[in-house]
Amino acid sequence: MGHLPFGQTVEENKDIIFPLADAVDRILRTKFEREINNVKERRFDVSIETIEVIELMVHKDLTEREVAKILGCHVQTVNRRVAAGKKATGTHTVPALWNLLVKVGLSSTYTGAT
Repeated sequence: MGHLPFGQTVEENKDIIFPLADAVDRILRTKFEREINNVKERRFDVSIETIEVIELMVHKDLTEREVAKILGCHVQTVNRRVAAGKKATGTHTVPALWNLLVKVGLSSTYTGAT
């Protein structure tokens, strides 16, 4: 049996994953309240698809056109996802968007390179 792409797996199980993540977040915020209150944090409404696009662009140093080809979608779709991510976070460049996603824990600095 083949494996689904990570983003698709998360999307198909979001009714379980997101409430679980919120519960873990509440527990950690209760247990480590002082440490967490010292960190300014904001939640951003950035889709999994947008994160996937940004990670491909940053980690693999790909253009929008190259990302579109990999994902099997139109380059305009990639551009819309990037624009939506920038708008949701108030950033103006892909590197700034990615840095913010890493800072709030929605992405990682892991590049997958060996």
